[in-house]
Amino acid sequence: MNFNVKYTDGYGCYVVTTEDGRAALADTRTGQVDWAETDERFLRFGPFCEVEHAPDQQTLNELDALLEGRVKPVEVDAAQIMQLLRHEFGDTLEEGE
Repeated sequence: MNFNVKYTDGYGCYVVTTEDGRAALADTRTGQVDWAETDERFLRFGPFCEVEHAPDQQTLNELDALLEGRVKPVEVDAAQIMQLLRHEFGDTLEEGE
């Protein structure tokens, strides 16, 4: 997909525009993508700054995969998080800690 990276929050979220004029907010950390008619929708909600230099090739590849729908968002619930924590730290964790 042809796109231009216009804005970033500096932490893995990018606002891009496509050749057909649509805008997307793509989060490379979570795999979530949100589409809009213009980028103004996204710029109201976050501390984005203009991208002065194109991101590295790996980031561009990740963004392309997100925009094309080849990456699915990561969804983790509280039970899965507790299971991971218990695996890492043992059974000493109690609910609410």
